[in-house]
Parts: sequence; C-alpha cells; structure tokens
Amino acid sequence: MSKSDDRAEIYRQRINQLSGELSSLNSRLNHVESEGNSLDLRIGKFPSRISSIRRSNYMIQTSLEADSIRLSDAWASSGPALKEQVRSRASVIRGQIRMLEGEVASRRGFIGDIFQLSDLEGRISSVGHGIAQLEGSTHETLNSFIRDANAIEQVLSSAESSVALAQGASFQWGEGETLVASVRAKNMNTDIEGVLTLTSRRLLFESEDEIVLKRTLFIATEKKKVRALVTEYPVGSINSLAKGRVGLLAGHGLFIDFKNGGSEPLKLDTKGEEADLIVRSYGLIMSGQVDEELGKLGGAPKEETKIVVCPRCGAPYTDEVFRGQVTVNCKYCGSSIAV
Repeated sequence: MSKSDDRAEIYRQRINQLSGELSSLNSRLNHVESEGNSLDLRIGKFPSRISSIRRSNYMIQTSLEADSIRLSDAWASSGPALKEQVRSRASVIRGQIRMLEGEVASRRGFIGDIFQLSDLEGRISSVGHGIAQLEGSTHETLNSFIRDANAIEQVLSSAESSVALAQGASFQWGEGETLVASVRAKNMNTDIEGVLTLTSRRLLFESEDEIVLKRTLFIATEKKKVRALVTEYPVGSINSLAKGRVGLLAGHGLFIDFKNGGSEPLKLDTKGEEADLIVRSYGLIMSGQVDEELGKLGGAPKEETKIVVCPRCGAPYTDEVFRGQVTVNCKYCGSSIAV
C-alpha cells in the first residue's frame, strides 16, 4: 500500500470516528433532555403504587403518602420551568450538531490529509463541552428531586416485593393484622424451601411446592405453585433475630431463637438484602413504630396487661402472653383460652 493510500485510510477512519462522536453527543443530549420527563413519570406513578400496596394489607410506612404529595407539589412548581430551560438550550446545541453532521458527510467523498480535520474536531469538542455544562447544571437542579424520589422508590419497591409474595399466602389474616415483610427463604433445619412472612403479630413460614396441572406428550405445560403453612410464632415469643452466615455455601441468612426455649431455633437461608429487610422490619415492630403507625389508622388497639383466666376451670394463666398470641392452653385442664 502506498503512502497516499495510507493517508486516505487514516482520513476515512478519522471521519468515521468524528461521525461516531457526533452520534454519541446526540445520545447524551437526548438523555439529559429526557431526565425531566422520566421524573414526571416516576412521581406521577407513586400515588397509584401506594394505593395498590394499601389495598393489599400493607398499612405501615404511613409517611409514603405525605412524602409523595410533598415531592409532587415541589416538582409541579419547579419542573416545567426547568424542562423548558433544558429544551431551549438543547435545541440550540442540536442545531450545531446537525450542521457538523452535514460537514462530516460532505467530507466523506473528499480524501485529504487528516490535519485538515483539526478545525472540525475543535468545533465538535466545543459542542461536547456545551453538553457537559448542560448536564452539570441539570443534574445540580434535579439532584434533590431524584434523591427524594429514590427514597420513596426504595420503600415502595420493598413493599411491593413483600406484597407480591404475601398475596399467595396460605394463612388467614387476623383482624387488624398487617403485612410488614415477606421474603423467600429455606429452612436449614428441615431443608424446606418456602416463604417467610413477618406481620405486625406473627412470624410465619410456609412451604412452597410446584405441582403439574397439565401434561402434553409427557411434558409439563401447566404448573401451579402451592403453599402450606408449616409453622407460626407470636412475634413477642422471639428472643432474638439476627443476620449471619448460615453455611459455607448458603451464605447470609437469619438466626431466630425463642423465649423460654419454647420452640426450636430457626436457621434460614435467604439473600443478604432480604435478611436485612427482615431484621429491619422486626426492629420496627419491637420499637413500637408499627403500632404507632397502625394506631393512626385505627388498626392497632393499645395492648394492655390483663389477667387471663380459664373460662372452664377458673384457673389463672400466669405465664407470659406473647405479643401476637391469640390463644393459650390452661395448664390445669388443657382448655384453650382466648387472649
């Protein structure tokens, strides 16, 4: 290949690179212009998403409604002006990009020296700086809105995940009982896989099996997941609930033991972030925050210490009645006592 052929090939490669740079600048410009619209959509969906989890018996995190309204009002006040400012500046820059794209296209048919492209390269670089300035100023203004939206999103996404699991529950909800968290887990003591659910009153573990409903040519074409309640505990009977490693291969999970040795300790394998969710949710219950939030809705009557007496033999029940416990057995006649 001659030197002139080498120069021509280098020139063509650089022209292609400049075309790619302009395409990349266009993408950046489109992205920064779309950020305001994306925030519009996110904030606009919060009310319906919150209503959906409320209809599914997720009654805690009562600040979601107020936080969503406050963010929506603030964005309605500032958003339109910001989006118009970005649109106006982007329109000017987009015009510059179109002109540069035309110049690049016109030079494709002309084979010259690469140094002849230096002026074009400089103007493309200048447009890049302009986009960077627009990105910086836009992000600076949007950051507080994005931060608040992310905070709501984090709580909502966690709630939606728990709601999705709890909708297939095999147990009945008690009056005034609300969902706090639900995660997939494996009971390492029994090797049973299923769903762990924490409510305002109980800790429940369900097994989950997949059954075949229909086969075609020996191939399962229709399946269904079936859950069954394996065990449940009053939340007040828990002595400790902590995250830890449950095995070399299993990784992070939960260790749960119970007061007075009344039940066998649980060792549950679950994802690290889901273990964190259960630990955090249990803390909300024991701190009284869940009761406080339900009290605002009229759904959690204040628990009071009371004397429990067997209706059959009249003997008092003197052991601790755990939070969430609805019946106890009389130690004298064995009758079930509602508490």
